[in-house]
Amino acid sequence: MTPLPIQTSGEASKGGFQGIDEVYGLLVDVDVVPAPDGWDTTKDQVLVTMEDAKILKMAEGEDEFDLNDNKYSFYITYCDKALSEGKRPTKNSAYVKAFLASFERAGVTMEEKIGQYVTFKRVPTVLFTRTDKETQEKEDITTNCFTLVGTETVDSDSTKTYIRDLLVGLTQKAALKQLVLDPKAKQFPEFKVALKEGTLEKMVGLKIEGTKFAVAVEE
Repeated sequence: MTPLPIQTSGEASKGGFQGIDEVYGLLVDVDVVPAPDGWDTTKDQVLVTMEDAKILKMAEGEDEFDLNDNKYSFYITYCDKALSEGKRPTKNSAYVKAFLASFERAGVTMEEKIGQYVTFKRVPTVLFTRTDKETQEKEDITTNCFTLVGTETVDSDSTKTYIRDLLVGLTQKAALKQLVLDPKAKQFPEFKVALKEGTLEKMVGLKIEGTKFAVAVEE
């Protein structure tokens, strides 16, 4: 029996770059630019540009793909006449409530993060709450805007989990190559040193099965 077609618009694929939920890479620049030709908006945009980038997570049901030249950029709606008249976005805009607020929570500015490796993730954010005629509160939520997520270190659980998952099923030689080439892994040379010293397994929760790395199960 052939499957039924999708029954709601929400089931449709986001497609391409819209399907990216989390991305990691070198933050190259953050600029205010005009909306691209063909866009149905008069509002200027914030353009975020990354290099040496890697997709960490796709939305559920979306197919992963490779980034051309490991480069990635995305737009965030800013406001009308920002470039021509110096207008500023409102406090309830996705740029302020989601993107900018994520830097403020981390205690850093965008300027400080330019030239550093960062992780951006689409996190649902409440822009404002309103009350309708029936006195019921309703929230306007953006789910499409990227936000800066936790600054990772070599000791972060998320970093160790990433390295562990990256190396599972690889030989030590192949693992060394990944630690050198992977955009995120190479920011933490401590893992490469640990591999050479034979301490990587204990460091990230791996073991050797035959000639390949496997996840170590705690007793």
